[in-house]
Amino acid sequence: MPVLHYFWNGPYVGLDVHKRVVEACFLDAAGKELDRYRFDLDRETLLHFAKTKLTPHDHVALEATTNCWVVSRFLAPFVAKVVVSNPLITKAIAEAKVKTDKVDAMVLAQLLRCDFLPRVWQPDEATSLLRELTSRRTALVQDRTAVRNRVHSLLAVRLLTAPCDELFGKAGRAWLAGLSEDQLGAQGRLLLDTDLRLHDALEREIEHLDGELARHGYGDARVKLLMTRPGVNVTVAETLLAALGDVSRFRDGDHAASYLGLVPPRNRPPAAGIHGSQGDGATRQEPGKADCRSRQRRHARRRLGPLVGIAAREVANDAMPHGIARRAERGRRQTAGRSCCRLPSGDFFA
Repeated sequence: MPVLHYFWNGPYVGLDVHKRVVEACFLDAAGKELDRYRFDLDRETLLHFAKTKLTPHDHVALEATTNCWVVSRFLAPFVAKVVVSNPLITKAIAEAKVKTDKVDAMVLAQLLRCDFLPRVWQPDEATSLLRELTSRRTALVQDRTAVRNRVHSLLAVRLLTAPCDELFGKAGRAWLAGLSEDQLGAQGRLLLDTDLRLHDALEREIEHLDGELARHGYGDARVKLLMTRPGVNVTVAETLLAALGDVSRFRDGDHAASYLGLVPPRNRPPAAGIHGSQGDGATRQEPGKADCRSRQRRHARRRLGPLVGIAAREVANDAMPHGIARRAERGRRQTAGRSCCRLPSGDFFA
């Protein structure tokens, strides 16, 4: 028997939020269009819209975008409820043949009115700030990797081989500093010095963010508990907690692993060797990095990539039947989610 929901009789507002503009559509309880507005997205204009156009009885819906959380928190004191929808599941918008700002705003309001809007969990301010901090560190690490790759490429095209394994260690940096223009060429020396200066600047910024994460993390009991896992440091622990937020919203570790994208789709063959596309990509890398650090098995990262480093084992997937390999692969990958999920009772999976 279908469940009957109680529908609010007040206005429903759909907001199609972009980086610079917002399209707003107001509907009544019967679905009739009441009004439309389009305005620039800045603090003063948004505050004027909230004070003059919204009422404490309104329900507001918007899609999850880059700046949706700040808009949601900004409008929350002026309305009865703010709902953020998952754009990947909102098929009425994602698969629509006609996509305009006006249509998308109206569809959001209609789905909210009918209680058909797929909602996402809204992080609190502390979780949002932690996500911003961990995302910035991930971006800086990626920039550092790009600089290092450029240096390796610069040496490769000039047929130069470093005499040590760690090119950016103490011995490697001394060797790079001692390369002459006869070996590199005048332009090569210029490019190498540019990359090394960028690398040193990125190293300092990453070190500064690591200190900030350590200052936040060592006072958190959840971070200390996760750090008891092999290979999990404060950065990995805080990245996982930032992505998961309130872990009590998950029933068990399997659901947490699925949320992070650590579980592959059921119909994907194991030869694909990759996780699901849901979840944050940088967060999905952390369990694999921790596994590679703790086991010191670099071939695990080369085999399937950092996203599935924790799943690399002695038995190759391509040597097993597809059905068995898929189940075994899924079970192994879910261990990353179980290690950082707490049940509603308060107990952590270990």
